[in-house]
Amino acid sequence: MKTTGFRYIVIFVLLALSGCSEPITPGTMEEANALLAAEKHDKAAPVYRYLANEKGNTQAMLNMGHFYYGGQGVDMDRRKAFDWFLKAANAGNPDAYLTLGVMNVNGTYELDEGGDDIVWVNCHAAIVTCERSVVASIWWYVKAVATGQKEAIEYIISAYNSRGAERYAWGQLAINHGIDISSYNEEIQAFKNQADPQNLQQAEAWAEKLIDLYGVNSLAYNGK
Repeated sequence: MKTTGFRYIVIFVLLALSGCSEPITPGTMEEANALLAAEKHDKAAPVYRYLANEKGNTQAMLNMGHFYYGGQGVDMDRRKAFDWFLKAANAGNPDAYLTLGVMNVNGTYELDEGGDDIVWVNCHAAIVTCERSVVASIWWYVKAVATGQKEAIEYIISAYNSRGAERYAWGQLAINHGIDISSYNEEIQAFKNQADPQNLQQAEAWAEKLIDLYGVNSLAYNGK
């Protein structure tokens, strides 16, 4: 009985310190994962929230994002989902990069004002003039590629839509990784055949830079 009372006191103190009105339950990642595996989302969520807020566990942050996105164990709230994904990404969780890319390419959220310049530098395409949401998605996809998530390359090709030079460059990186991009082959070949020499030269230069940074033999790609 005393143990139970002490547990409630701990929870109350943690809530007061965090300024959080949402329930948290002290526990381990193993306990939270077991609850998740048993589909007891309403019990898993407070433990993940505790691990995220009090222990800085980035996987717990990511899981909270998924809970809010799908309304599992909590009320569905896409804004809170995005905030949790962003928190996980800023804490260095690579899976959160890909998730944020998907959310942004759908136009769910955008980068803060002034973020475009950072995006363009990371995309190695300073003349990109696509919509802000698409620019934001590409920025997160590039971060995912940099951590070894090569599946993000195809997402980038898709996000560039009709921008032939960028699709060509990222397509070459995909080929470097042995990724099947047969659905884009005809379009990429058409760009190569129809582009003026200057645009083709620029696209090939981007491709070389991308492979140098994120290719299978790249130190950056391997995270070293």
